[in-house]
Amino acid sequence: MKLENKKLLSILLGLEMTISFAGCEGLKDYHTSQNSTTYSTSEIETTKNIYLTEQSTKEKEETFIKDEGYVCALANLNLRKAPDLSSEVLKVIPKFSKLKKEKTNGTFDYISYDGTYGYVSHKYIEKLTNPYVEVDISDQTLWLYKDGDVKLEADVVTGKKGKYDTRLGCHKIYSKEKDRYLTGPDYKVRVEFWMPFDKGQGLHDASWRKTFNKDDYLNGSHGCVNMKYTDAKEVYSEVSVGTNVLVHG
Repeated sequence: MKLENKKLLSILLGLEMTISFAGCEGLKDYHTSQNSTTYSTSEIETTKNIYLTEQSTKEKEETFIKDEGYVCALANLNLRKAPDLSSEVLKVIPKFSKLKKEKTNGTFDYISYDGTYGYVSHKYIEKLTNPYVEVDISDQTLWLYKDGDVKLEADVVTGKKGKYDTRLGCHKIYSKEKDRYLTGPDYKVRVEFWMPFDKGQGLHDASWRKTFNKDDYLNGSHGCVNMKYTDAKEVYSEVSVGTNVLVHG
């Protein structure tokens, strides 16, 4: 806050006391005894509002507590400059993006996204479990994270593009099974490791696949995330029912 504004604040109490005794009728200017500067009542009110706004923002920021970890955006989010719904929007974060969270006050979370720091609404994010799985459709890659580190990076083949697309989302594994058959209208295949996460779509080994190239999903699965046997085995050993599977484009 500018020095001049601070001086103005120091006379506000005296001004308000004067008004309370004499009324505000006819009061147009306030002249300080220290110098010849004249302040209109509108200038004083503006300064007071700036001070109150700064104090309000400071109080909101002081209520934050440390809460580090990665989270998923459950909707398109406005990344704001301050923890206030009227604050400037720095960026719009796409739904199902992964964000780095640093602190929270229960209403807003302070996060980083694509090199920019700001505040997002707490109710539209979900904290990712430890461990968790991330699948990038565009890169055809899966990562298994544990204790904040990458434990496994694996090539995958996702659902056939444009027909059986693997559904984006911040999913959760809802079952774990070994040695079972997956069946559909035109297929029946045996898998050793089965980890479904969304309406029948899941993670599993696909021993019948000869390659796991970046463009294989153009003729990919029926929606599941196909993995090499050894990769599926490692993921199966680390995850449990409730583990997050974040799928994004």
